[in-house]
Amino acid sequence: MEIQSVLFDKNIYNTKTARQFLKYYKITPIKRVHITKSYLRYRISPPEKYKFLRIKKIKTGVKFIFGKV
Repeated sequence: MEIQSVLFDKNIYNTKTARQFLKYYKITPIKRVHITKSYLRYRISPPEKYKFLRIKKIKTGVKFIFGKV
């Protein structure tokens, strides 16, 4: 399984702190942030690459979407 996207809760993170998190863990997004009503979403790889996706809470305010080829 690979990281497809990283979601940050907008009530806890802003774009600056989210980018700091990604940089600290050496995660490089392929697109700019996608802002939704509740989340800041950073795409790491294209979703069409995967047969299925799974969400896992990593820590408070951060969720990883994992994909399996």
